Amino acid sequence: MRKFGLIALVTLVTMLVLVVGTSSANPPNLPNKPQQQAVRSVVSQTNGVVLTPLGASSAIINALNAIGGAFSGISLDTANAVHYIDLNGTLKESVIPRAGMRTAALDPDMTTPGNDARPGKIIGAVHQPSRGAMWVVAVFKPNAFSCPGCEPPEKIRFYYDATQYYEYSIVWGTFFDNNGDNMVETVDEGAVIAHKRSCITIGLEQACWEPYSYSDVRQDPQPKDIAYTAYTALKDAWDLRVDFYVDDAVPDIYGLSQRNTCAAYMASATVFTNMSACIPNVVITGAKETHHNKPLAIMVVLSSADVRTFDVNAVSVGSLPVGQYVVRNAENANNHPGTATALFFTNLVGTGYMVPTTVVQGFGNNSDYDIRVAGIKDGLAGYRLFGW
Repeated sequence: MRKFGLIALVTLVTMLVLVVGTSSANPPNLPNKPQQQAVRSVVSQTNGVVLTPLGASSAIINALNAIGGAFSGISLDTANAVHYIDLNGTLKESVIPRAGMRTAALDPDMTTPGNDARPGKIIGAVHQPSRGAMWVVAVFKPNAFSCPGCEPPEKIRFYYDATQYYEYSIVWGTFFDNNGDNMVETVDEGAVIAHKRSCITIGLEQACWEPYSYSDVRQDPQPKDIAYTAYTALKDAWDLRVDFYVDDAVPDIYGLSQRNTCAAYMASATVFTNMSACIPNVVITGAKETHHNKPLAIMVVLSSADVRTFDVNAVSVGSLPVGQYVVRNAENANNHPGTATALFFTNLVGTGYMVPTTVVQGFGNNSDYDIRVAGIKDGLAGYRLFGW
């Protein structure tokens, strides 16, 4: 009897191990998305996202104006400024577009000051606490005045005084002109920051540059580590069927009240370290593919986000709870930028929430960079804005 009992016990344990192993190796499909009637109800109630600008500190604007010279009288679009703020609430980089860039052309209209004078165009400003406030100038080849629009700019300069600058290679991209009006939709105007680039949109073009120092203007490795932990947990729980740009994860401030609180602080800020009013509450990473019904992002919500959140029956539940989420499109909306639609968030245990979203291009097309990555612009990944 003892021998038989031992054999039975070993057999049972072996079966359990096989079952657990199979479950871990073959996680189930993600839960079904909400019924389209419920999705349409959410879209009707929200009409897409509302972006909540963080603005820019008057101290930064004053420092830029003090540079003078060719930069005197240049107006900035502070409503479309974006900021890389690390998870400790420390500002690493601000990008502020020049006013009127949505209807502008990325053609030279000035001669750059200082050494190696070239055709150029002032497109905005940056503030990096590690180096201060600087004007951003797109620089063209010497003969660009004779043929405006023939070639894109070849360099980016950061002017830290009226004649002195840092110079970098430009990452140039173009947007699709869906309306034939020679400018992007309003959802794509302004600036955006990704882990590996910072960008300003001008007309249907986008001028970007890479970080001069990841330790100075980005946070490594904390956002990546948080995204990787979530990715590992979620792929064990669900068959995700897609990989993610985990190394390019970014922190952001998600939610109306959270962003309003930060904006109020930023308006008069003179200290940009450990800003308790501006601590990011989410980490976002984009998917490497955006096929039908596959995830487009992973979002880790570190503290409850004040966004218009609905259950699978389109009933408002208030805010988006803390959790690790797979993000999918809730409906098969057209891909025209500016289209209002909804996203579907699924956590580790299968609870699902819908939130509003708007179709966006986000980054200009460039063969050297995948435009599905996450970006800081009130939340962005996989051609979708997050917003409120």
